[in-house]
Amino acid sequence: MVRARWFERGATAGKLTTNAQLDSALKEKKKSEKQKVELLKTQINIRVHGYGWARFDTAWSSSTDKTVGTVADLTRGGPDASGKTNVCS
Repeated sequence: MVRARWFERGATAGKLTTNAQLDSALKEKKKSEKQKVELLKTQINIRVHGYGWARFDTAWSSSTDKTVGTVADLTRGGPDASGKTNVCS
C-alpha cells in the first residue's frame, strides 16, 4: 500500500521528473530551507518507495552529523557513507 501511494504521488507531485526541473524548483528564492528539504524528501520518497529504487534510500538525520538531511547533503552527488548514491544529485 505504501509503495502504491508514493507511486501515485509521483504522478502528481509537480511533475519534477528531471534533475534540471528539481534544481530549478530548489533555486526558487521564495522557498525556505525547510521547504526545500521537504521537497527533496518527497522526491526521494517517491523514487525509493514508489518506484522501488532502494539503492537511493537516504538518511534524514544523524545524532552525530548535523549536515545529514540538509539541502546540501540531499543534493550532493556520489555515494554517502553507507555507499548509497543520492537520487537528487
